[in-house]
Amino acid sequence: MNLHLRRALLLIPLLSLLFLTLGAADLSAQTLDYNYLFVTTRAAGTTEDGLAYEPGDILGAQGIGGAWFMVFDAAANGLVNGQDVNAFDLTVPEVNGNTAAVPGPIYMSFSQPRVRVPGVAGWVMSNDAVVFEEAQNGNAPEDNYALFFDGSDVGLSTRNEQIDSLSVWQPGPVAPGAVAVPGDCTAGLVFISTSANYRVPAAEGGSLTGRGGDILAFCATNLGPNTAGFWFKAFDAQAAGFAPLRAPRNVSVNDYSYDGDWHVTFNFTSFTDFTVGAYHGTANTVYLYDTAAGGVVGPVVDLNVDYPTLNGVADGLVIDRYVPPCNAVGPNC
Repeated sequence: MNLHLRRALLLIPLLSLLFLTLGAADLSAQTLDYNYLFVTTRAAGTTEDGLAYEPGDILGAQGIGGAWFMVFDAAANGLVNGQDVNAFDLTVPEVNGNTAAVPGPIYMSFSQPRVRVPGVAGWVMSNDAVVFEEAQNGNAPEDNYALFFDGSDVGLSTRNEQIDSLSVWQPGPVAPGAVAVPGDCTAGLVFISTSANYRVPAAEGGSLTGRGGDILAFCATNLGPNTAGFWFKAFDAQAAGFAPLRAPRNVSVNDYSYDGDWHVTFNFTSFTDFTVGAYHGTANTVYLYDTAAGGVVGPVVDLNVDYPTLNGVADGLVIDRYVPPCNAVGPNC
């Protein structure tokens, strides 16, 4: 999802989706196009063009019909016990028409309550995230992983508070209009959603509570084994009028601003049919939501139709560059 995974705090129009399930779209809004699709799955299989994959692998393709390529081979990188990568964020490569390596680290969390990760001491819980960065000198797997986010340090401790989406904005140049929050987020800004009900300490005091469809923004002052920072609620599904309240799932932020109030653009899918205002959406389709535009902008992809081999097994997804469709050939309009 990142222009570079050590992503600067810029307003960059990229999107990611995590915990994706599959279904049909209500095309009453504008249909959008994209450059890259990256996906993890909860079960082993083979793509339409013959690439075999296992749980924990990350696959990539350039647009609909593009050849699949392996981005992250879980077993080759020490994840040999069925660890399911259910949320991830990565650097999106330049579009070049060929298989493209991801130029940077990959952040990931896991669906199991706890897993072992090479080089990370103790258990990695479902409230945590790790970072993987392959060294150029062929290091052993244990040298390539580190704990990136320790949820228990900052109030995420229950199974309901499992991370099910992850959007990482690393510190760097700050865009005008986005300075109020990032100026204090010296270690970066991390957006997550949880699988169900959560309670975390609020930046202003007291607690933030809500459902799995909300988006939480963590303003980090330290990341790693001693994670520290401040929580904000960047999006409230109830206030936005979602029914059911937990309809927004697999949420990932691609753009934001903060001026005392949060304004976010994100993509999501839903496990059920839903309404938000006058808009009706259907289960398991990727949608784009823009608070500045007042709601759902449009559906993006229906894997039932576009990627049938992944139907029912897709677990995490990153999509790069939502754009209006054009008549040019290829994904990069």
